Amino acid sequence: MEQKNRLPLWAVAALVLVLCGSFTGCTFLAALGLMAATDTGVEVYEDCAEYSRFIGPRAENRFIRTAREQDSFIFPLEIRQEMEVQAFKLVYYDPWDPQWLCYLTVEYPQAAYEAELDRLAAFPREDYAGIYSVTGFADPEDPLAIDADDYMGFVYAIRTPDRSRSVTYVLIWFHNYFMDLDYNAYIPAPYLPLGFDASPANPYRQAYWEAHPIDQTHGNPAQGDTDPGQK
Repeated sequence: MEQKNRLPLWAVAALVLVLCGSFTGCTFLAALGLMAATDTGVEVYEDCAEYSRFIGPRAENRFIRTAREQDSFIFPLEIRQEMEVQAFKLVYYDPWDPQWLCYLTVEYPQAAYEAELDRLAAFPREDYAGIYSVTGFADPEDPLAIDADDYMGFVYAIRTPDRSRSVTYVLIWFHNYFMDLDYNAYIPAPYLPLGFDASPANPYRQAYWEAHPIDQTHGNPAQGDTDPGQK
């Protein structure tokens, strides 16, 4: 597992001390100190042998725990014998609220590939255009299936570019209308939707604040699901 450190919290703590007064600031500083002591940074996993730890009904709570029914989630719930995994990456980060990135590329035998296309075709066709500035996908026949949430992001499956009998599953899930993670550093560009922008200054987020200015004072509404596997 690869870990990357976050920005130091001392700068944030110092600012709070100045703005909020000694008692409030010291209280907040203590909380930040506790957070810093347990902070592990960005977690990156690439061993598909541990897939069931990260995705599916037996996944750890902080990852992508799903229902037991395969038709409830776009990703496979397990790696089966006939599946040749060509790439896997899961990224977890929890600076204040958890964020997940994941992609899985699988090559199937012909019969299994056709069965998987049928399974994905059974998912409802959700309207995703415009959410986080998305305009579509590089292949106009994609996505094979998509779960689009106007607050928390996307889970989808596409035909793997330049490969036959191959499906790539992608999850981009976050809170508060933006990602702290640089998703471009973890998800190959051909797997991302066209126009997708979940950066902190993304236009979709800015439009929401303009329409709901009170939420900037009282925090973001608890919209959508907190676990991408429970959609």
